[in-house]
Amino acid sequence: MNLAILSETCSPTAWEYSSPPYQKPLYMNKTILTSVLIVSFLCAGIPSITAGTPPATTETAASEPHNILITKGASSLERFAAKELRRYIYLRTGNLKAIHQVDTIPEKGVCFLLSTTGNEIFNNPLFTKTERNVIAQLSNDDFYLKTIRESDQVAHVIAGGSPTAVLYGAYRTAELMGVRFYLHGDVVPETTLARWPVLDETNTPLFELRGILPFHDFPEGPDWWNLDDYMLVLGQLPKLRMNFFGLHTYPEGGPNAEPTVWIGLPEDIAPGTTVDFSYPSSYQNTMRGNWGYSARKTSGFSFGTSALFEIDEFGPDVMRPEKEIQVINRFNPQIQNTAPFLIKELRKTRAENRLLRQGLECPEFLTGKLKELDTEKMEEQRLKWMKLGLMGQSKGAELLNKGFGSRIGYRAEYSMEYEFHRTGAETTSTANSLPVELFPRPDTQEQCNLLFKRTGSLLEQAFTFANDLGIKTCVGTETPLTIPEQVRTHLEDSGLAYDDPMTKQKLYEGIFKRIASAYPIDYYWLWTPENWTWEGTEREQVEDTIADIKIAYSALELVNSPFKLATCGWVLGPEYDRALFDNVLPRDIPVSCINRQVGKDPVDPGFADVATRQKWAIPWLEDDPALTSPQLWAGRMRRDAYDAYRYGCNGLMGIHWRTRIVGPTVSALAEAAWDQDDWAPDEAKDRFLKSKDFYMDWAAHNFGHNIASNAAEVFSKIDGHLPCPSDWVNGPGGIKPDKNSWDDVKQQYAFINELAGLRSQIQGKANLERFDYWLNSFRYMSEIARLRCFWAELNTQFDAIEKAECADKKRDIARKNALPLRINMIETWCNMYRYLLATVSNPGELGTIANWEQHIRPSVIDAPARKLEKVLGEKLPECARIPMDYSGAPRIIVPTKRTSLRYGEDLILRVLVLSETRSAHVRLNWRTLGNGDYSTEEFRHVARSVYEVRLNHEQFGAHDFEYYITAKFGSRIKSYPVTAPRQNHTIVVMPHK
Repeated sequence: MNLAILSETCSPTAWEYSSPPYQKPLYMNKTILTSVLIVSFLCAGIPSITAGTPPATTETAASEPHNILITKGASSLERFAAKELRRYIYLRTGNLKAIHQVDTIPEKGVCFLLSTTGNEIFNNPLFTKTERNVIAQLSNDDFYLKTIRESDQVAHVIAGGSPTAVLYGAYRTAELMGVRFYLHGDVVPETTLARWPVLDETNTPLFELRGILPFHDFPEGPDWWNLDDYMLVLGQLPKLRMNFFGLHTYPEGGPNAEPTVWIGLPEDIAPGTTVDFSYPSSYQNTMRGNWGYSARKTSGFSFGTSALFEIDEFGPDVMRPEKEIQVINRFNPQIQNTAPFLIKELRKTRAENRLLRQGLECPEFLTGKLKELDTEKMEEQRLKWMKLGLMGQSKGAELLNKGFGSRIGYRAEYSMEYEFHRTGAETTSTANSLPVELFPRPDTQEQCNLLFKRTGSLLEQAFTFANDLGIKTCVGTETPLTIPEQVRTHLEDSGLAYDDPMTKQKLYEGIFKRIASAYPIDYYWLWTPENWTWEGTEREQVEDTIADIKIAYSALELVNSPFKLATCGWVLGPEYDRALFDNVLPRDIPVSCINRQVGKDPVDPGFADVATRQKWAIPWLEDDPALTSPQLWAGRMRRDAYDAYRYGCNGLMGIHWRTRIVGPTVSALAEAAWDQDDWAPDEAKDRFLKSKDFYMDWAAHNFGHNIASNAAEVFSKIDGHLPCPSDWVNGPGGIKPDKNSWDDVKQQYAFINELAGLRSQIQGKANLERFDYWLNSFRYMSEIARLRCFWAELNTQFDAIEKAECADKKRDIARKNALPLRINMIETWCNMYRYLLATVSNPGELGTIANWEQHIRPSVIDAPARKLEKVLGEKLPECARIPMDYSGAPRIIVPTKRTSLRYGEDLILRVLVLSETRSAHVRLNWRTLGNGDYSTEEFRHVARSVYEVRLNHEQFGAHDFEYYITAKFGSRIKSYPVTAPRQNHTIVVMPHK
């Protein structure tokens, strides 16, 4: 029996899953079975602990370590590993361990020992010659876990070939304690650890580089990531034993330039992340119309989803106004000093000129004088502000005419807010926003430069953090280089021909110099054109690409850049020779590509013919045609990892947009980068390899051991075989009418009922929450399929209307046949949104809402409504119109759940409170980890249902801490996380270097 997997066992039921093949630990490369003697010692006397026992009352088990030891002079990453290990021990037991720096191991007691190979502490007599030899041979990412007992000494050893490997070992130990890791966050059992795992394994990765490629272009992906989102995902990668993070940059016209990489001349580079000349670029936002999206203000989003976006023009923080200015005042005598400042700041924006042209002046109720305003003047002012969209028609009129006071809030990082309320009372109206300067894309040279500066600053902070964690980073552009139109004009003004190879070399020199001064990377990859996979290639195109890569390589050598060049693309090479680059490019350039056919094709066999350089395979964790639907590809990841390994690839990465919904697929890829022993076939013929054993472990830790087998049966059955109601329709995740009857189509979704039948057996709030996430995701997908069927039926009726001979006949068909179908579509839309909003938990899922509202809704809901109204000659009844208000259970949504902060970094928490009625207040309860009473902070209302709070780093210093959030819904109070305050969300502060 392998006791490594017994970390979660708290009841006899769990023991049945403790033997192979169901409970093989993740990422284990070599497992050595523990002896009966050690097992007897470590498990003796451990009390039985029930799921309802708070960790704080748990008795210390006989084998539980007394403290955590690191060696004197340990690196900051080793110290961070010790703090991370302490965090997960605390979450599993309620006991907070001390961390000590030592130069020897105590002669008595139980401890954890973390250190890199070569440290003199391993010369201690506690270690046998064999154990010392194993530790001495560790290299790079290798790590060794061993429980050693000698007389009164017990040491749980985590040894690594590098500080990063020690961190891997700490996270692997947490896994042996029942914790699981994903890109969106951690999964920690609610039950208390009953038995300490016996450590006895050596781990060596199969691939040197292992990681992810979050793809820029849609709101579901990194386009909507802010700094905290980057930091969260990067912080999760070492937990998955991943060490690579790459980004692609679209060029101008394809469809638009992105600010990830700046293109320009060396002389246009300014200090730091600043540039003196640039061009329009942007990330996806709600006011930008491409990829099939229509520009739409978030206030027009349906079914209450508008409440989740604090401004109309929504996108990443780098495209919002400057963060330096913040003026928030209640109605008081001091506000007279704020009003002139507010107007002065307005003059700095494009909006100011518009305001002045409209004749807007600072209203008298800003002067701070507590007096009744003249009714006529109030009405005149109300009309001016209402015309400009600064005041809601009904609320604004009501509040002003009652002579209410005012709250003016100019939060420059979000919007211009005007909220009206009685003095000292809670806000009673919804905030409105002015157009912000960088949406949908910057216009002026100053604005263009500003966006590149902000993006560079974001990547500098994110990539420095990645570097601290041992993660390699990579950015790049497409080849041949696309030169933006304004850069071409700039070149011509400088007397340079844009198509001259020497000019291109100067541009690459500018790109590389700017990156070297702005943010750290390890690789710059050049992506071959996407049409190489769809349309094939002409030899002239290939020659142009090779020439461009060689120009870039020469520029890289000239500027002595600290990073290397690589290739990537939708294909490894042209169709007539996929391995061509291996023969024509310098040997120090790695080659890579994503799988063809959006991941449906296996890893390119051409990798096997690349013999002289590094090569990285990049399977699809999900595809963009089905981007609005759940996708499960664990078995396919195993096949792709298997192929990549047998082709000799040294890199394995996954391309994706979303994070939480691809959790199982990411885990399967991460595991396959370290170990393939138990499932690698003798000869891989199937596109999908077996996945039941994988889903056994995944279901056990996400839903509970008692339903693991049945849940794994369902998930392994649909893995790689989920129905797909979404498709590419002028953009990602669209839908098409389905002429099949719903009675036939719904048979494809019969697995949902099978899964739903397990719900009553779920034990624990967190297990139930995670289970419901998946159940609601599948139910949402089923409603998409139903919507497609009704849409097809409605189109059939529109065809009949078109063929009808007279207007009366057209109206009759519309009223009797088309209108009932329209009502069915609206009912289905509402059901779909209820399930969707039950799953929204991060920026990518907010992006799914934007996809529905901007990409799918215009053709599925809005256009048919106009068509039907035209035929009927009247407005549709309420039941046939899309509802704008939320109808569902209240939720607290924390989109970004950081688990670590850099030393000296503030914690900024943004919370979305979704409910039918607005919450009275939202509160943060926090304390240092495991110590004392909770301190409280009130969240500030930003706008709509968005709240924010900031903990200054001076409040917690270098101490790790924990928190939970409460929100009041009338007399009802909800908490995040659902396990609070018994088990809270925890934050580790990284050690100061």
